[in-house]
Amino acid sequence: MQRLGYLKLLLSQASESSTSTLKRLGTNLISTVTRKVAVSPSAELADYLRVILAGQPDKSLLQQLDRSYSSAQPTDIMVQIQDAYLSSKKLPSQRGRLVDRDSTNYPRLATSLGLFRGDLYTPLVRGHVLLNLLGPLEANAFREYNNEINPLLLSEEQRFFFLYTLIRSDMDIIVPLFRQLLDMKGDFADYDAGNLLPGIIRQFVKRLRQQVSSGADAIRVKRFLETADAIESWKDREYKAQGARDETITVRLEPLVDIGVLVKDDPFAYRYRFSSPGRRLMTLLTETGADPDIDSRFFAHIISAHGLQLEGLSVAGDQLSFIYDSFSRLKSPLGYAPINDVMLLGTLLAIRSKRGYFEVEEGIRTVRAIQRQHPHLLRFNVDRMGKLSFIKFEGPIDG
Repeated sequence: MQRLGYLKLLLSQASESSTSTLKRLGTNLISTVTRKVAVSPSAELADYLRVILAGQPDKSLLQQLDRSYSSAQPTDIMVQIQDAYLSSKKLPSQRGRLVDRDSTNYPRLATSLGLFRGDLYTPLVRGHVLLNLLGPLEANAFREYNNEINPLLLSEEQRFFFLYTLIRSDMDIIVPLFRQLLDMKGDFADYDAGNLLPGIIRQFVKRLRQQVSSGADAIRVKRFLETADAIESWKDREYKAQGARDETITVRLEPLVDIGVLVKDDPFAYRYRFSSPGRRLMTLLTETGADPDIDSRFFAHIISAHGLQLEGLSVAGDQLSFIYDSFSRLKSPLGYAPINDVMLLGTLLAIRSKRGYFEVEEGIRTVRAIQRQHPHLLRFNVDRMGKLSFIKFEGPIDG
């Protein structure tokens, strides 16, 4: 669960059917990325294969590559399509190769991020937001090797999407974790970060206990504490790049390398440091004592941290064109779409167009004001707390 780029393929495959199963989805994922393709030998492919195949008894592929690469007339060699992409030095990390056991592990990443339904294994609306951010050839590049397109690389708007989604789904752990990582001098190893998790989890459990109202809540608290104990048991043990500590922390660090918050001087090592924009961004997002309200300032912080020349879209009509485009892409057969997802895709479409950006909360305020002017063209549904949850346009509205 290290490379976020595989989610592009997973969501694309899942969207091709109205229902699926974990087994079928995972099997399709692994069979697709492990399919062998013919590629030209290169120095970067040789460097990559020597690392990932080190210690394996079968040296035939390396021998074949060396013969072909040193030949006056090199011939193509057969490698897994994921290895053809992971070997690229353009990737900020070259770890994350999928194997058979990931057929169940990796789809659960999509579920935990709210991209999948956990019962039917089909994309939720948040998953369709990601699908709308894919280039026309990205998903197909997993099926047919394309040396011009590396689908494991993330575009700017894809990186912003994943960071927003990761923080929203894991805020109770990731925010205090990065507050502490920001205080570390220089680089740090995965186990350094992993050793912070037990204390963070136990602090979270203290808050969680105040909300316990059922047996299910009590079981959840117990599982968190068991996780903290399991991670802590690895603190003074020999480092082996496995076990509860490293399995729990890796999924919270490696994706942040894809996003650009963290960088690795060695793409194969599990040592990290903050990029300059990443340090600025995570400082802005975690500077308050309370959990950040990412719906009110997230994109302003991202634009500022990355030094992007984009202005906030303050005029309702400017926001509305992107909001309506987003709604049209995400609406259900009944004509409704979750309002937060509509705003998220809307601002990402604005960023992709280089015309500006707006916050999720700003977009919601915009449609509230427009609904008062055009109640027959714009409808809302609210949840049990009275908060807007779904939006429906009966037709386009001039701003």
